[in-house]
Amino acid sequence: MYAHNNVAQTGGVIQTTESTMVNLFIVGGVFDSNSALVGGAIYVDVISSNTLTISGGTVFSNNYASDRGGAIGIDTPVTTTVLRNTVVIS
Repeated sequence: MYAHNNVAQTGGVIQTTESTMVNLFIVGGVFDSNSALVGGAIYVDVISSNTLTISGGTVFSNNYASDRGGAIGIDTPVTTTVLRNTVVIS
């Protein structure tokens, strides 16, 4: 469980940049009450092609971003985004 993380800029729990991500897979887990300026739980900022896959009963609940992307903020042309068995609760 990732809960009650608060950052001033991007990605309350996970932040990727162009040098750190090609494919991101999140399988299971709970992201609850995290906050950031952009991407309350997860922030993705990559220039190149990549894949974001979230599955396995992952739950996003009560995440907040003061600018954009309450649970997930994406500032990139993500080639593929897959959400399977995922619950997003505001």
